[in-house]
Amino acid sequence: MKITSEHLERLKSLLEPVIAKYPISEYRRTNPEFSDTRVRWDYFWASDFPTKNALMNEIYEYANDTHLNTALKAIVGR
Repeated sequence: MKITSEHLERLKSLLEPVIAKYPISEYRRTNPEFSDTRVRWDYFWASDFPTKNALMNEIYEYANDTHLNTALKAIVGR
């Protein structure tokens, strides 16, 4: 994974409130037509914007969406 461990932890902390509010198993159950990729990115886009924006500015200096998707997979699963 190209995302640094520090950035991965910060990304995880961004998604934790969203996951707590909308548990992954429940979200998948109520949206069975959504692909795993869609579910991962839905959680990403539902996270806090100002904090996410600052983090993404740092991450996109050395990584791209493919790397970010791998990081999201580590956090959200599948």
